[in-house]
Amino acid sequence: MGHIGVRWRPNGISKTVRKQQFSLSQQYGGIHAGGWVNLLPAYWVPYVQLCRLSPPAGLSLIYFPPIFGVLHSASVHGYPAEEVLRACLILLAASFFGNNAAHAWNDLVDAPIDARSTYFLACHWAW
Repeated sequence: MGHIGVRWRPNGISKTVRKQQFSLSQQYGGIHAGGWVNLLPAYWVPYVQLCRLSPPAGLSLIYFPPIFGVLHSASVHGYPAEEVLRACLILLAASFFGNNAAHAWNDLVDAPIDARSTYFLACHWAW
């Protein structure tokens, strides 16, 4: 039942798991960890969290591969800088909205599963 190297508590949640849960709740559960988000007005923070811009891992993973393709194509074919910048900005907007749409869809699809999951309840109600 237990895992090697993890001490289990009577309530079923180890100290290591609680620390990981707190870290995730800082990122996604309404408590931001700080950094550049602190420079924004307080009423913007929920929108930054909703878009998952802190940390921007999803946006980076969706945006950078096409940008490398655009830059490579521009260097091979010699396109003007204005066209390259325009293509990069279009891809940034598409990546931003595509990333947010994917996260919103995932949240909607997972909501019934999350409501029944004891792990989800332990993560969000432990603190």
